[in-house]
Amino acid sequence: MTTVRCLSLSGTTDDGWSLSEVEVPLEDLRSRLSRRGGPTLWLDLVQDDGPDGGDVAEVAEALGLRGTEIEGILGRHARAKAVHRTDHLAFVVYAPVPVGEAVRAARGEDPEAPKEDAPQPRRGEDQFRATRIAGFVHPGGVVTVRSDDAFDLAPVREDWAHDEGAPLGASGLAHLVLDAVVDAQFWAAQWMDDRLDDLEDDVFEAAGRSAGIENVAAALRGELTRLRRWIQPMASVIDRLRPGTDDGRGSADTAHGAAQASSSDRPEGLDGTLELRSLHAELADHAARTEEWLDSQHETLTSVVQTHLALQDQHLNVVMRKLAGWAAVVSIPTLVTGWFGINVPYPGFGSPVGLAIAAVLVLVPTLAVGILMRRARWI
Repeated sequence: MTTVRCLSLSGTTDDGWSLSEVEVPLEDLRSRLSRRGGPTLWLDLVQDDGPDGGDVAEVAEALGLRGTEIEGILGRHARAKAVHRTDHLAFVVYAPVPVGEAVRAARGEDPEAPKEDAPQPRRGEDQFRATRIAGFVHPGGVVTVRSDDAFDLAPVREDWAHDEGAPLGASGLAHLVLDAVVDAQFWAAQWMDDRLDDLEDDVFEAAGRSAGIENVAAALRGELTRLRRWIQPMASVIDRLRPGTDDGRGSADTAHGAAQASSSDRPEGLDGTLELRSLHAELADHAARTEEWLDSQHETLTSVVQTHLALQDQHLNVVMRKLAGWAAVVSIPTLVTGWFGINVPYPGFGSPVGLAIAAVLVLVPTLAVGILMRRARWI
């Protein structure tokens, strides 16, 4: 590979923005990404062959990435993070992608909210898997590397082409990518919340009986654990990418480049760095709310499971109480017939009087105990 195909955004707010595809030689890629004031480039790659092979390795070499950075950012088990380098920012985030039947059934026409009447997941079937997105933010452009093509960045391209992030240059484009990931994480959290509501309804409708509730709870617990692993670091990643944070290297330099590149296109008195910090603060708040939502869902799931176990215990107590009540009722005829069945003479033995006495001793106490047990709700 001697050239790479990049998206190039150029223009001004007054004259309009133009999005096109350009071929950039690999040897010129780093210098083009380091330029300020020119077109903003976006190179999006899919990491099919791992960090040590394919197009990703050649691009990483062209960007001058060190081996530790390649392993820490592009490695298969890279953790979500954001790091400041001398000439760029680097980040790793994870976007949940629906793969299971239960979560696919929840996807409707509204991309912002899943359907509430979707089926419950089944244990052993993952509903989400993560697409790892690594980003390298330079003053003149962004390079994103996805672990697979399951997470579609086409909506980001459309927003970028319609002035959403154009005035902020490379930093604005990086913000749009992170915003798409946060939206996907929020959607997954909303799906989980709907399934927990359904599980809570099933628990009380089952009145303590199992009805597959344990399997659904186990499936939701597994999904919740994976979602928390991907979503919890997101707010801190965005905070570290905010201009003016940490030691100021990278982020402040990139934000300054974005502000300088678009200062002529911005209304008087509005600084690009301040706007970018505001956007990042809003996005970090959104990610933090999603994280808090997942934490509350974990508590809700634990509470629902404990409630189900308590209802099972209560149902078992009711059954045992009814068995004890019926045992008390049945014990009376058993006692009477046992007495009159002995092989020794007794008053009324072999006469109609004895039969009448036995019948009265069976029926009257049995009815009396039965009425008492019914009033006490033991039977």
